[in-house]
Amino acid sequence: MKKLLSTLLVAVVMLLQSATLSAQNYYIEADGIGPIKVGGHVSNIAGVVDGLYDDGTITTEYDEFEDENIYIFTFKLNGKERFQARVTESGEIFHVQALTNELRTKSGAYDQMPAKQFIQLPGVKVVVNPYADYNQISFEIDGIPVSIDEYSYTSAGQAKYNAALKSGRAPQFVASDFNDNSTIVLGGFM
Repeated sequence: MKKLLSTLLVAVVMLLQSATLSAQNYYIEADGIGPIKVGGHVSNIAGVVDGLYDDGTITTEYDEFEDENIYIFTFKLNGKERFQARVTESGEIFHVQALTNELRTKSGAYDQMPAKQFIQLPGVKVVVNPYADYNQISFEIDGIPVSIDEYSYTSAGQAKYNAALKSGRAPQFVASDFNDNSTIVLGGFM
């Protein structure tokens, strides 16, 4: 009897772990989140994706530059907003954005993550572009561009930033190179 109960308990624990893992298998990727991908068509969006979203809303916004309506699909799970997809009038998804830190890249980065934590993640790349108008130094993780505002650096970080612009070589930033309130903007799938 004990053996049967312990076998049953192990089976239940494994089932619970697999259910949790399946809910965590959705990551922010360079082209979107889960099955919602930039370049995809709105007609391919499922009503529910287990562990990712179970409800949503659609709002409309007028884009003066493009002279068309943009549809904003906000996806929710258990009543909580998780992410948005922006869709053209023709139905093409052109932007996907996470709205919660529960959705992360495979390396663990999330939008509005503290810069001090972000820089310590494995796989962070520093990109130097001295000819850019803004954010001449940017970052990348898991193939996704990341911005950190140029005013987010401490004096030591700003010195590395300026030296990198002169040399064109990427500096080695550390957590102490960023102000305490500095956050990242994760946005590679626009």
